[in-house]
Amino acid sequence: MIKNRKIHILVLVLLMMLSLSAHAQWDVPYSQFWIAGSGTSIDVSALYKCMYAGVDDAPKVINLSASMPFEFLGLRHGVGLVFENSNVSKEQNIHFAAQYSYNQKVGRGMLNAGVQVGFRELNYDAASLMLRVDSTNGSQKQALANPVDKRRVDMSAGLSFTTARFFAGVGV
Repeated sequence: MIKNRKIHILVLVLLMMLSLSAHAQWDVPYSQFWIAGSGTSIDVSALYKCMYAGVDDAPKVINLSASMPFEFLGLRHGVGLVFENSNVSKEQNIHFAAQYSYNQKVGRGMLNAGVQVGFRELNYDAASLMLRVDSTNGSQKQALANPVDKRRVDMSAGLSFTTARFFAGVGV
């Protein structure tokens, strides 16, 4: 009886040591426009990052992106949207862009060419910062500065080549 029990325990331990193969993929949410829609499905990602929770003006980042492939006139294309909002202290950056890519099979890989067009907005209020002049007596001074509120068109283009085990890309 004890021998059978030891065999059962040994078999149970060996079974627990076996691992079933599981695969997962995490695509970086900071979307690369030249691979928009390069997969075979709709890709949607969301990221919320809050550093130093409980600290005043702690950095916060929200990133949303989505892309999908489609075929038109027998050619493979991709489209995508990206939204990012980052707040660090008194600075806020907003980025919104639309993406397009053309995907062509080359040998065992895919050649991707893409463009991204959108806008960026920067808001910074340096005048609202309080600077410590003397840390021993706690005196503070306020900086004299004009707030920054700028909006700019943002355009990018790039090329990439991907295979199952290789990736190379360049963008401007």
